[in-house]
Amino acid sequence: MLRRVACRRRRQNEPNDEARAGTVGEASDAGRARAWVAGRNPLCAAGRLGPRDAAGRAQPGRRPAFRDPVGPRGAEPARRRDREHGGRGARGALSARRVIASSRPRATSCGVVVTDGLHLLLGRFTGLALWDIPKGLADPGEDFERAAARELAEETGLEAPPGALRPLGLHRYRPGKDLALFLWRVAAMPDPARLVCRSTFRARDGRVLPKFDAFATPPWDEAITRVGRNLARVLGEVAARARQPALDQPSSSA
Repeated sequence: MLRRVACRRRRQNEPNDEARAGTVGEASDAGRARAWVAGRNPLCAAGRLGPRDAAGRAQPGRRPAFRDPVGPRGAEPARRRDREHGGRGARGALSARRVIASSRPRATSCGVVVTDGLHLLLGRFTGLALWDIPKGLADPGEDFERAAARELAEETGLEAPPGALRPLGLHRYRPGKDLALFLWRVAAMPDPARLVCRSTFRARDGRVLPKFDAFATPPWDEAITRVGRNLARVLGEVAARARQPALDQPSSSA
């Protein structure tokens, strides 16, 4: 039995007549296939498949460092899933959450910039040291200008005349929320002491409180320092248009 195996191995390693004539460089189809793999595979050329002989066979006693690219059953679907979610583990889960969040419809808050060109109307959140402009979420299907005028009346008691609100654009406000701003240029700023907020919320202790508990009309530069970071960024984008003299729109007195 051992003699038969040794003879078979010797015949496989010996070149045939075609190989002696120089027309074929390998002893068998298997040898030619191994040589083709050794010459075409960049990993083998780079030495990552381990040491090989002239026929492309791995040398005995040396374990190749290359691993099957497909891996065990179920490994390739897992790799495909990782690529689709942008990575493995926590990074992949975070990317998946971002994809889900980006697929949700963005809400739109509508606000009014009430200014005379020098000052800006702000309201202070009840119980906080943070200020804001009159604004709120638009109802489903509600026109943005109408929503801004409604929020202005609910949060300050001011009624903007028809056609007095001029659009300042739709801006990215927060993750999942945009801000549609409208300009109301007034001849004189309203008296903060006469403004009343009818928009309410329920506190943790069950009390129903107004959204704003105070109003002010500080200069623009000071007003931007009182509001939140996102609103300050948006106000900085529209400040040049909101503060310049308006020659093509009527001035309204509050």
